[in-house]
Amino acid sequence: WYPAGFLVQVAALFARDGMLDFWFCRYASQPALASFEGAASATPRTSEVARNASSNTMFLRGRIVAAIGEFDEALGVGTPMGGSEDLDYALRACRVGRKIAYRDEALVGHRDKSAKFRSLYYVSGLVVLARHARYGAAREFLRKIAVGVYLMLRRELALVDFATALRRALAEYRAAS
Repeated sequence: WYPAGFLVQVAALFARDGMLDFWFCRYASQPALASFEGAASATPRTSEVARNASSNTMFLRGRIVAAIGEFDEALGVGTPMGGSEDLDYALRACRVGRKIAYRDEALVGHRDKSAKFRSLYYVSGLVVLARHARYGAAREFLRKIAVGVYLMLRRELALVDFATALRRALAEYRAAS
């Protein structure tokens, strides 16, 4: 959900800066109510895109949406991959956008991040990061592999699921070459 006045402020960001193609922020169950109109947003690092861009918090100019195209229908809730369509879309936006900005505040309402979902989105996240590794997401791809090892050690991710994810991700990495 969007706090009162939030969408007006986002629209104003895009109206003030004709080069801004993609803007995002974080989310939380108790989003900040402070005004951010006129406040500077930073150019995000790939790690910030990978960890914080969400379909709930991404705002894109129409021309960038036309350039990117549709969401990958092989990703998302209800697909065998189970998620990460928004991560893929955000990384694609970063590759073609003129100006990308990130506000490091939880400004959108959504359930808080929960450790119980980490393993559910692991496979799709790893595959998407592999797809974009050659375009600036290599460090996040390697980090995600390490996260998989951590999840296995905590018994949150089965060895067979980790191996399957790694195999799919490496195939995706080779295909992106």
